[in-house]
Amino acid sequence: MKYKDETQMTDAEFDALRSEWIRKQIDSISSVHQIDGIDVSESPQFLAIRRFYDSGDVSNYIGELDDLGIVPSWSTVASYTFNRDLDSYLNNISIFWDWVLQNTTERVLNPHLYKGASSPENGYFWSVFHTLPSGPVVDTSITLKLFRMIYGSEFVAVNDFPLSLGVNEWVPQIYIDPVDTFVGIMMQIERYLFDQDIDDGDIVVLPDLNYWYSLIPVIKKDYVTNSGAFSLKHDLDRYLEGKMTGNEKKAFEQQDAVRRFLGSLLGYHVNYEYTDKLEHHDIDVEHQILSHLESVDWPPNYYRLIDFIHRHKEEAMNASETD
Repeated sequence: MKYKDETQMTDAEFDALRSEWIRKQIDSISSVHQIDGIDVSESPQFLAIRRFYDSGDVSNYIGELDDLGIVPSWSTVASYTFNRDLDSYLNNISIFWDWVLQNTTERVLNPHLYKGASSPENGYFWSVFHTLPSGPVVDTSITLKLFRMIYGSEFVAVNDFPLSLGVNEWVPQIYIDPVDTFVGIMMQIERYLFDQDIDDGDIVVLPDLNYWYSLIPVIKKDYVTNSGAFSLKHDLDRYLEGKMTGNEKKAFEQQDAVRRFLGSLLGYHVNYEYTDKLEHHDIDVEHQILSHLESVDWPPNYYRLIDFIHRHKEEAMNASETD
């Protein structure tokens, strides 16, 4: 198994990825879904989703749900798409958002969630694609192309989405959080390199590592120095007891992700509670990443954490010291 980005893949490998995505989506769509113990797999709304997945006809899907008095959600349209190529997928986005923009008051769902956005519709649009660094939104091959289209080849804080939507040719702006993006890609890399559930025959596609590297100068000072993610104190009890604020909980979860990634990269089986052994799927990429990280001039907190991991070895995930 080798790391690839979409520029390194053959048509056959892309077809294999699409086939695997299709199989998983069909399994998901075909399974019995329950809400509060009630089988909803034959409900009119769920059947409409299945027909949308089978046909890829987003206009028909909008019409079916409108007849039911239900506003279709953007996340469903973006995720349960039949389309296997980027152009068709983008066309469905255009059709759906042309419809949304005709009446944003009723068709932007849960606008209160996007108070911090430049507009409710911009927040709603971005609510789907901000998860791209953490893994596929749709077909893996399309997700990778979307990532390159939206995020580019290196970090830029604000990008315009490459489509104009609606009669007024609205262009959504994409606000990229460098920390969340850095951590999301880091977790993808960690799964690729060390996850025991990945088989040697699997094809794993990641964003270009150079994009991830381009985030390091942006995040290394404030994030490494001031966030709890690189703290030596590991307050597991407060986390388990639910006594952390939202920001503290996020920092704690990122701390776990950082320790698991760096610990594994340094050769320690830090995730031993959940895996039988430390897998090494791609030694070349491990060495490449480790070499790059060693070439960076990090703040002191980074080097303290590296020393901490070497001291605690396999116990580094849950070990705690005073900062």
